Amino acid sequence: MSNTNLATVCGFFLLSLSFNADAYSIEQAWKEAKKNDPELASAGIVAQKGELSVKASKQQLMPSADLNVRGDWSENQNSQYANVSLSQSLWDSQLYTGVEQAKADSERAKINRDNALSLLGKRLLNAYFELALAQSEHRLATVEFEDAQSLEQIVSRAYQAGRNKSVDVDDARLNTLNDSSRVLDASSNLEQKKIVLAALTQVMPKDIDELNPKAVDVPAALGHNLDDWLGMATESGYALKLARQQVAAKALDRQRAKEGYQPKVTASIGYAISDVNRDGEATASLSLNLPFDLNGQIKSGVEAASLDELDAKQQVRKEEQRLTSSIRQQFSQLKNSEEKLAIEELRVNQQMTLLESKKRLYDSGLLTLSDLIEEQDKLFSTRTDLEKQRYSVWQNRVELLYTSGGLNEDAVALIAKAFD
Repeated sequence: MSNTNLATVCGFFLLSLSFNADAYSIEQAWKEAKKNDPELASAGIVAQKGELSVKASKQQLMPSADLNVRGDWSENQNSQYANVSLSQSLWDSQLYTGVEQAKADSERAKINRDNALSLLGKRLLNAYFELALAQSEHRLATVEFEDAQSLEQIVSRAYQAGRNKSVDVDDARLNTLNDSSRVLDASSNLEQKKIVLAALTQVMPKDIDELNPKAVDVPAALGHNLDDWLGMATESGYALKLARQQVAAKALDRQRAKEGYQPKVTASIGYAISDVNRDGEATASLSLNLPFDLNGQIKSGVEAASLDELDAKQQVRKEEQRLTSSIRQQFSQLKNSEEKLAIEELRVNQQMTLLESKKRLYDSGLLTLSDLIEEQDKLFSTRTDLEKQRYSVWQNRVELLYTSGGLNEDAVALIAKAFD
């Protein structure tokens, strides 16, 4: 019984490393999530509207034409009138600033769109990680249950042959029941995690890829040290980019307020024909609008806009401080999780060695079957803890990528390479 039992106890560790080649991959899930996420679609629509606003603001600098045709009829008199006119702003600095404001608004919309994509990536990857972990835990629990069934059969045959006590049969039976309950819990958790992922992709997966334990090398693009992450956040952090863009927008508001002092020059030409003047008449006009800030309204507007710009700069400082603190904290969590992963790998190896030793003591009659089952359960628990820690490392890495603004299409593709 001992040799067979040893193979049964240790066999699930080999089985737990098998993967499904036809599993639903991160790339597939990412493609479906982008296609089905309404928030990302909405952010894309707003970005498109921003581009149209830039185009519309530029069109205000172009000449405009009007055609006016009127006909009047009465019992005593009929009359017709037609007029065509062309007007052009020769000088209006606020129109040029309006173009720049439209560009700033469009850039802000693009940043929000990119942030929506990054946020979706974070949600998808976390849902995928949690499902992959649940799938791994379910597989480990299933193999453990099958091992328990095999052990129970072996113990029962040994008891019938007079080589075991009845208490060993009871211990083996209880162990099978415990593992059966564990499989049910794992199955329920697996289905719940599938539903979470399906809510993002609109696809209910059967099997998905799992983290490859051999994929230990982290691509340089995902960052290695604290300076890498801080540099990425300073350059690409979405909240910080929005805060900086707000400074630019407020500067344009101040510029536009100052341009309230500037004159406006408009020219127009036209041609009109009517019953009174059938030969037609050409017209031309030049208008000059020179504002006088007698009540100080323009000055107050400039001062208010200047204060808004100063406040926006303070918000940038605030966001820089918050972002630096967040990156440092999350980087510390990442390093801690990586260190714990190394410890969990040692725990599994040590527990396997201990189980081998306990098995020899059991064969020598120095331990009971319940003692051996207890060590087998400990091995299962440490193996599960190891799986959890592997995914925890990647969840922390994704959180850092999102905070630093580096969770984009390329990052998702790199992360996907760690799964097969």
